[in-house]
Amino acid sequence: MQGHLKRGSENRPPLNEPYDVVIVGGGVHGAGVARDAALRGHRVLLVEQGDWASGT
Repeated sequence: MQGHLKRGSENRPPLNEPYDVVIVGGGVHGAGVARDAALRGHRVLLVEQGDWASGT
């Protein structure tokens, strides 16, 4: 499982690559679904409004 760990505007995943799953919201549920999909071999893009995920 790979990820981009930089914070702020530097943390931009490549948008010219195809993704199998796109998740909007990095709360508990969004992060859990993203992790599960990535562990199953899917290419995942998780989009979160802020620099740090929170909420539900």
